[in-house]
Amino acid sequence: HCAGSTSLLHTVDSKDKVHTQNYLVTKRLLENLPQRVTRFIYISTAYSFGIQKEKVGDIIENYEVDNFRNPYEQSKYESELYVKEMCKQKNITSQILRPSIICGRLLDAPFYETPKFDVFYSWAMFLDKYAYKSKENFRIWIDKESGLNIVPVDFVSKAILYAFLNPKIQELNIVNPTQILHKNYVGAVLESFNMPRYEYVSEKPKNLNSFEQLYYKSIGSLFENYISVPDLQFESEQILKFSATLRLDETLGVHKNFMNLIRFSVAKKFRKSY
Repeated sequence: HCAGSTSLLHTVDSKDKVHTQNYLVTKRLLENLPQRVTRFIYISTAYSFGIQKEKVGDIIENYEVDNFRNPYEQSKYESELYVKEMCKQKNITSQILRPSIICGRLLDAPFYETPKFDVFYSWAMFLDKYAYKSKENFRIWIDKESGLNIVPVDFVSKAILYAFLNPKIQELNIVNPTQILHKNYVGAVLESFNMPRYEYVSEKPKNLNSFEQLYYKSIGSLFENYISVPDLQFESEQILKFSATLRLDETLGVHKNFMNLIRFSVAKKFRKSY
């Protein structure tokens, strides 16, 4: 079961949407499973751990989970709990698989394709629409020591198949062993949208210019808890064993192809591929 909403908004409508699509739909599906079903695989998110100060492993019960960045993360965590409890009651084997942020294909052609451009692609969508409005120096608030954990969609599909073929895996964080630091991609993206006048700042700036006002009241507020604060870190021993079977480097090709992913999405005007 991998359907659901990835809305990161904090609005009442978004909270209702993720609760309905991520939790209630999962609940109804489990309640109506045919008796012949013996295993249930739930696709959650690596961010269902919420905010953690230490590196997290694959078993979520080993951590205190009570502080979330948004209703989306909470809905996925609550869904995980329900899946485990209901599967236990029904004597069904459950597997919880947690991809991090998904990007386009990097392992197999057609490269850079993905079913939908969301999450970090939303930043490129914003810049594609509004970058021309930036006439002054743009102060962008980032944590220079943190980054995004991004995994190619075809790597995720292979990891899901790997877990399916290895039912002893109860939980698996499908993550990139090496996150891409914000300071290593933000500037390149801004410059690709003809925004050469920018600077990294360590706190939200005051006396905002007109473009900064637009940014921080929209997409900036959406990603504040992901790019402006310390990131969620993952123990990657189990996923490294899998990626080694594919002979991939520890960045899964994301770092060297990040701008290719951005340029591809812009060229496609962020339209769904299939």
